[in-house]
Amino acid sequence: MFESSRVLCTMQYRLPLDGGADAVGAFAVAYVRDTAVRAQVEAWAEQQGLVPQQTEDAALYFTATGDDGVIVLVEQAGPRLDEHARITGLDLEPADLVVTHRSVEPRS
Repeated sequence: MFESSRVLCTMQYRLPLDGGADAVGAFAVAYVRDTAVRAQVEAWAEQQGLVPQQTEDAALYFTATGDDGVIVLVEQAGPRLDEHARITGLDLEPADLVVTHRSVEPRS
């Protein structure tokens, strides 16, 4: 999805999805101090056929089926800096990027 030598932290987790008793969301999150990553993720998402939906603070991509597929979100840590710092234990800067990839997997 992207290349950068400035990845600060990564994590992966699985959570049940709202109303999805048979599926879970598989999340991969990277905290990155490299503004070039946003363009790399946007290019990757478009190559994967994900549909862009730009918001004021973030770049959001999702499959045409929405909740049944892949979601990719790139946002600055700034608006939720305290929350991200508490989760990671890092001294984050407001311009640091949070890159989230979510796919849907069968519950096992």
